Formats: sequence, structure tokens, C-alpha cells
Amino acid sequence: MKKILPLIAVVILMANCKKKDDPQTPEPSTPATPAVTTPIANGLPSEATAIDAYLYSGYKRDVSYMSDFNLSMFSVFGTTSRNLMANHNHQTDEPVFAVADLRGNVDLGDVTFSGNAINKSASPTNSQYFTSTVKTSTTATAVWETPKGGRFNALSISIDRGYPQIKVPTEYHIRTNNGIAFKISDLVSNYDSVSFYLSSSQLGAGGFSLEKKYGSNKDSVVFSHNDLAGTYPAYQNLYLSIRAFNYSNKTISNLKYVFELSNKVTNKPFSLGY
Repeated sequence: MKKILPLIAVVILMANCKKKDDPQTPEPSTPATPAVTTPIANGLPSEATAIDAYLYSGYKRDVSYMSDFNLSMFSVFGTTSRNLMANHNHQTDEPVFAVADLRGNVDLGDVTFSGNAINKSASPTNSQYFTSTVKTSTTATAVWETPKGGRFNALSISIDRGYPQIKVPTEYHIRTNNGIAFKISDLVSNYDSVSFYLSSSQLGAGGFSLEKKYGSNKDSVVFSHNDLAGTYPAYQNLYLSIRAFNYSNKTISNLKYVFELSNKVTNKPFSLGY
């Protein structure tokens, strides 16, 4: 029995030494999820009300006196995803003072669009807004550039799909008994949404006004006899405005960007009669 006890002690000691010599198996590590960046794509993202950056540019021309194109630009950025498009009225090209939870709140400093500097608004939204005083007779390449700031990487991107294109209707007279119809593809191309606004005033306020909005799958727009009831002889003229919009989206390092381009032709005059 005395001989067995030392033998047991040696076996236990050897076992303990073996445990100390065995390397510890490391816990498997979870690989870091790579940041997602996608190519620019036509249309809005699946969740357009949860985006991180919204950048807009639009041309407008008043054909009642054949004006040049006026260029408007707007951009806004958020610390978290939100409905940033609610900060801008793309029909009137004016900023909207949205509720606090929807406002942009990231100041990126010097934002430029096709070489035009965009002045930061004085409001606490830290949005960027600028209406160009430079007029042009053609639509140019759409290029956005922003510096690095906060969670946003520096950006330099061309919106290759370009602006919607609009042809001014050749018709000049509307017979209210018959109404008037337009084949949309004859007038508008490269768009995702479009509105046709008919008004008795060039200012679009007061009197008669009617707007019809469509997506890109609509074939024609019709202002029927019923639509035009009462317009003549109360008014001698009506004015048509066509406003077309398209959208592009891109994810950059997990942040969702929406780029909107618009083209507006306003106040095409029509004389009225029965």
C-alpha cells in the first residue's frame, strides 16, 4: 500500500503537467461585417423615408416669355436615417421646415453642385440650400461634391441618367367642349413621376386650377370637358405647367443617398373657346 501511494501521486502530477502544457483553444471570433457600398441605381430605395442624405437639383423655365433655365439646388444630411425628402418641396423648389425628427442635422461645410457652391441656410436644420443666379439655356451634367464630415465620406458623384426632358406642346388652343389630351411620351422622357398643372393664372393662385400627377407607366393625360367646365368664357386663357422628376439612389458605406433631378416647363399659354 505504501508503494502504491507514491505511484498515484506521480500519475496525478503528470496529468496536471499535461493540462498546463495543453494550449487553450481560442474562442472563434466573429468577422467584422464589411460596409456596404452599391452602384448607383435608378429609382427610390425600398425605404425612401429612412435615408441618410438627400440631394436635389432642378431646372425651371417659364415659356410664356421664353425665359432661360433657372437652376435650384438643395441638399440635407442626417445623423440617423430619416425622411429627409420631407425637408424640400420639389414642386415649388422651396425648403420646408419639417418637424425636428425629420430635419437634417449634419453640417458638411462646402457642398457644390456642378461647380456651384451651395450656401448653408441660417436655420438650425444645417441643411444646404441655394438658388443659382446664373441662368443657362441647357441642362448640364449633374455632379455632386461634398467633403468628409461626421459619418459621411467625401463624395464626388455624377448622376449619369441626367435630367428629365420636356417638350413644350405645340397646341395653342383648347375647345372646352372637347377637352384636350396629350400622349405623355411625346412630351416627357427620362422621368419617374410627372405632374400636369392647368391654371387660369400664370401665378397658379386663385381662379381655376387642376393638377394631375402620374408615374412613368401612364400613357396619356386628359383634361376632359367636365374638367374644364366653367372655364370659358370666364377665362380667355389657361396656362399649362409640366413638372417632371427622376430619382437615383446609392448606398455608400452603409449610408443611403437619394439624388433627385427635376425639369419644369411652366405657363405654356392656351387660348380658350367652346
